[in-house]
Amino acid sequence: MVATMQSTDRINAIEQRAAGLNLSLWRVSQLAGVEYQTLWRWRQGRNSPRLDLFERTMARLEAKVCEIELDIARRAGSRSKSRQPAA
Repeated sequence: MVATMQSTDRINAIEQRAAGLNLSLWRVSQLAGVEYQTLWRWRQGRNSPRLDLFERTMARLEAKVCEIELDIARRAGSRSKSRQPAA
């Protein structure tokens, strides 16, 4: 079982990264195929997940946030290149 503080800290960190992308934790969980209710229960201390389930879930959420961050960075890079004057 994962300690409640540890699970809350990890979920909060993902939520903060998502907020930086103008996304809610609910939306990121939906995109990652994770049940938001599960995260909510873990955060509230209503359920304590097994370590393997917790790590697998966090990995899915973190991977989705990373994927979105990389996509935004790629788009920003391609836009800045297209705006540069021709040499």
